[in-house]
Amino acid sequence: MRIFKIYLFCLIFNLFFVSFCYSQSIVPVPTLIEPPDAVSSGMGYVGTAGTSDINSSYWNPAGLGFLKKTIIPDGLWLNDSESDTMSYFEITSTDKFLLKYDNGTFSYENLTAGLYIESFGTLALDLAYSDYGEMTRTHESGFVLGKYSPNELYISLAYGGQIEDDWGIGLALKYLLSNVVPEASPGFTQHGVSSGYAYDVGVLWKPKKLNLLNLDLGNALALGITFKNLGPKIEYGSESEPIPAQFRFGASIDLTKYKMKNLKIGFDISKLLVYYSNSVTYIDSDTILKSDSDPYPKSLISGWKNPGFEFGIGAEYWYENYFALRAGYNTEPSYSGNRKSLTFGGSFKLYFFQVDVSYNYSSGDMKYLANALRFSLRIGGNSVK
Repeated sequence: MRIFKIYLFCLIFNLFFVSFCYSQSIVPVPTLIEPPDAVSSGMGYVGTAGTSDINSSYWNPAGLGFLKKTIIPDGLWLNDSESDTMSYFEITSTDKFLLKYDNGTFSYENLTAGLYIESFGTLALDLAYSDYGEMTRTHESGFVLGKYSPNELYISLAYGGQIEDDWGIGLALKYLLSNVVPEASPGFTQHGVSSGYAYDVGVLWKPKKLNLLNLDLGNALALGITFKNLGPKIEYGSESEPIPAQFRFGASIDLTKYKMKNLKIGFDISKLLVYYSNSVTYIDSDTILKSDSDPYPKSLISGWKNPGFEFGIGAEYWYENYFALRAGYNTEPSYSGNRKSLTFGGSFKLYFFQVDVSYNYSSGDMKYLANALRFSLRIGGNSVK
């Protein structure tokens, strides 16, 4: 099994070169970068290193490798007086609502389920769906063509395992279905429907023993790196746009061992690896400035030309493993929305059940995404640290 995990580690990085042979064109699929859970969403969208549940399949699939055992709470089974453990399992369902949205309604649903398999690792299946509400389609001449409802869907299968006690690696494979214009309209010969694939790779380091500047960070510090949404473009007829590839680095520290109760803090830094270069096209003596995107994997290099990073910082506090409070702050560079968000959240846990809620207030160029509420219902979890 150790040989299999080392092979998988090599395969992850070989996929970078395999995908180069299949570089095509695709439209953006923002559902791919929509946080699926109300926990990390309440902490400033921080999760690359600090997520300790099945939603690691989104933030960093390497985190799945550390989910091996589930704690059975005291008194859950009759005649039990002490806590016991069993193989890790979890099912989480999340809904997102926007309190302000110009197109009337917006809905986002996510369902994630995972299970640990002895001597193999943890598998997770993730399903996400977004409906962007009813919109009006207009021809370039100004003629109204009718109404339509854009929607997107992706399905992900993720794996996480450990190659050492301190190190986890992970891979997530995704199938995408994007319906920008689900039905054809007069004057247009092509449907705005397309499908494709993407994948995530991640590494997570959680040292058992580490002393830095006379500070014991063993079993407290976690560092993670993820490349998300890697893959070719998807075409809508003659139109093409890249999917939102990302680089993420995160760190978290569990302050429980420092007599800070159940307090965890962390931060994430991310970069959108999509780059548009301007080209000039001349049509009937008129100059038209056209924007073209670099193909994958070239965009993994050129994307670093984009100015700035997205940055998030957050904290989580648990009281007696029953109630949790969270808060965070997130900021985006101008080219990806220029939003500044304050986030808040909380949880209530009882035995195998947990309810999470988060709220974010945003300012910036994309104010229509402000005032978002997320609710998650979790069954299972309770990972052994």
